Amino acid sequence: MPVNPRHTVIALLGLCFACSDATGPMVTLCPDAAWAGIEREGMPWETIATARISFPLRGGERIGLARMRGDSLHIFYVTAEQAEATFSCEPPPTKVLNGTVQGIDRESSLTPISMGNSVAYPFGNGEFILLRAPDGPADLVATAFDVDPVTIIRRNVDYPDGSTIPVLDFSSGEGFSLQANTVTVVGLDNFEYSATTHVITQRGTQGMLRYIFGQGGTTSVPMYSVSESRLLNGEWNSLTIDGPYGLYVTVFYRSPSDRTVTLGPRSSVPTVTRSGTAPNRAMRIDAASQAEYGSQITLLLCAVQPALQPTIIATKEYFRGTPVTWSLTVPDFLAVEGFPSAWQDPRTSGLCGILVTERPYLFSPQSAREGDTYRSALGPGVIYTP
Repeated sequence: MPVNPRHTVIALLGLCFACSDATGPMVTLCPDAAWAGIEREGMPWETIATARISFPLRGGERIGLARMRGDSLHIFYVTAEQAEATFSCEPPPTKVLNGTVQGIDRESSLTPISMGNSVAYPFGNGEFILLRAPDGPADLVATAFDVDPVTIIRRNVDYPDGSTIPVLDFSSGEGFSLQANTVTVVGLDNFEYSATTHVITQRGTQGMLRYIFGQGGTTSVPMYSVSESRLLNGEWNSLTIDGPYGLYVTVFYRSPSDRTVTLGPRSSVPTVTRSGTAPNRAMRIDAASQAEYGSQITLLLCAVQPALQPTIIATKEYFRGTPVTWSLTVPDFLAVEGFPSAWQDPRTSGLCGILVTERPYLFSPQSAREGDTYRSALGPGVIYTP
C-alpha cells in the first residue's frame, strides 16, 4: 500500500513534540480517531498522530485536545494531568458472556445485569448477552424489579470469554432483598421525575438496583439500596434524581435511610458572539458560572445535517479554578495543517445546549465518599441556531 506523504509529515510532527520540551513527564495519548489535534499553552493548534503518541507536558500546563470520530468533533480544554486520561490508551474489553435468568416474570420484569461497564437485559426467553465484559476478575450485579425487588451480587468472578455464566436464579438463596426507604425531592415545581439507585462494587461495577418514576404533584417515592451490612469496604450505594428543567443530582452513601434531596437551580443561558467573515471569522461562547455547578462545562454545538457536530468540554482545572464566566472560543481548525478540508468550519455551528456540573472531570464512583453530592443542569434546547 503506498504511503501518503501527508500522513508521514503528520507522524513526524507528532514525534517532534517529544523533543521540543524536556521539562515535564512523558504523557502518552491514544486519540483513536480519524483526526486529532493538540493546543499546548501559548502555542497554536497542531495535528497529532491518531493512534498513539508520547511527549512531555509541563505540570499544570493548560492543554487543548480535539479528535474527530465519524461526524462528531470533541474538543477538550484540560490540564496536562487530565490529558492522558482524556485520550486513554487502555484498550476496551472484548469479552462476550452468555447467561440465563430464572425466578422472574419473563414477560414483564425489568432485570438489568451488569459487569464492569457492560449492561444487559434478558430476552423474553430469559437469556442475555454481556458484550465487552471486563477482561479479568470483576463483580456481577443483577436485580429483578418485580421480585421484592431481589438482587444478586457475585464478586471477583472471571468467566472465560465466550462461556456461559451460571444461572442467575432470583428464587434461590443467592438473591437477597434490598432495603426500602423514602426519598423526598425539593425543587420539582410539580413536574414528573425519576429516582434511580445503584450499587458500586469494589471492582467498579455500577449495578442498577431500582428505577422509580414519580408523578407530577408528588415529592416522595420509595428508594431501594443494599444494606450496609452487605457492602464490602470501598463499596457504595448511589441515588440519582432526574428532575425537571434538565436538573439532576447524585448522592453517594453506605447506610440507607430516608433522605431529602434538593435539586440545583437552572443553568445560566450562554451568549454567543460572532465576528468577522471567512476565513477570519470568530465565535466565542460565554456563560456565567454557578456555585452549584463549578467543576466543568459542556457546550453542545450543532449544525444543519449533514455536518460536523462539535462538543466542547472544559474543566475548572484548565481555568485554574472555577471562572466567574466560562469563556470559550471555537478553534479555527481550517487553519490547522492536516484537518480534513472537506468538513465544515466548526465556527459556523449553532449552540444547541449546555451542561454544567459539580461532578469532577472523569469522575469514578469508586472514589466517592460518604455523602458526596453532585448536581448537574442541562440547559435549554436551541439557544442559538446557525
